[in-house]
Amino acid sequence: MYPVLIEGSRISLRELDAADTAAVLATTADHNATKHLPFQAMDKHEVAVYLKELIDASNDQERFLYPLAIVRREDEQVMGLAQLGIESFLHRRAELGYLLGSSYWGNGYGSEAVRLITDFGFDHLGLQRIFAVAADRNEASRKLLESQGFDREGTLRDHLLLGDRWVDGDLYARVAPRHSQTIETG
Repeated sequence: MYPVLIEGSRISLRELDAADTAAVLATTADHNATKHLPFQAMDKHEVAVYLKELIDASNDQERFLYPLAIVRREDEQVMGLAQLGIESFLHRRAELGYLLGSSYWGNGYGSEAVRLITDFGFDHLGLQRIFAVAADRNEASRKLLESQGFDREGTLRDHLLLGDRWVDGDLYARVAPRHSQTIETG
């Protein structure tokens, strides 16, 4: 399925392109936004390479990665990224990830992005289960997931390497609405 464009009331989620380099660079350099994520700040060249890898993965014949720009509709400003990564086609399971620049926090953009990409996963990709992992000290991410109907399922011990220390991750998941769970067999 390409290209993906998901329209919300205040934001849209769209495919990434090379023109997003500056916005992604600004977001990945935002220490407040990335302090609970397992990667270092990137320079402009590294962001360009990273974006190319994401764009290439989006064009794969058997697409397993849906990295999308979070765009404010009023001014087309790229505020961050939302992503579904298919972990299993057979079991229709994907991992959700998101990154929103801290200057956009507190306005409901993160909630809308998570809702839009989750609905896309269930309604258009036919997923059965979408899960996310929040670093154990990332209270904002846990609250966001819970507000979007994700249930905490447990703790993954020493799941993320943040800088030079291992931290636990809280596992959250949603399953498809009951009407989507029927599987037809030959």
